[in-house]
Amino acid sequence: MTFYFSAHPLAPDGQRLIFFWGIDGDAIVGLTYLVGGLVGCAGLLLLVPSLIRRVSLRWLRVITGWATAVAGMAAAPFVGLFLLVSLILCFGTTVREVAPDGRSIIVTQDQFDGDVVHIYSEFDAFHYRWYREAPELSGPRTISSENCRLETSGEALVLSCGAGTVTIHSDQRPAG
Repeated sequence: MTFYFSAHPLAPDGQRLIFFWGIDGDAIVGLTYLVGGLVGCAGLLLLVPSLIRRVSLRWLRVITGWATAVAGMAAAPFVGLFLLVSLILCFGTTVREVAPDGRSIIVTQDQFDGDVVHIYSEFDAFHYRWYREAPELSGPRTISSENCRLETSGEALVLSCGAGTVTIHSDQRPAG
């Protein structure tokens, strides 16, 4: 698994840089949402019954209990969807490819349908700058460490993933 932190604050000339360390930023966010959602649900399940028991009037306690149960059932699909999206965020695909000459790139692909692929070229030892989006590499499960190859072609790098090929020129400024 590969991890990186997005939005480096010291990006020169407005370039988007990422600090590559080993954890995908989306995976960190997804895990945080997932753990926070599960802990929040568990906390509510433990807290609400004791709060309802503190209502002194029996008829008000019954109405409060039923209203809480109905509200919980109405919220359950939204909580489930939130937890599902959080889980999907945890498993985006990020691959670091190294060419025979030692230069490297990072390729990321979203996990929903695989149609968003971004390429980051090497900026320095720990930073990568956004190079461009690569729709020619999009598709379900296209990006993987077994499926991609990075070769050197003069000053350029050639990335091949499945049937798609992208040429990365080191002297070209990133698009956008």
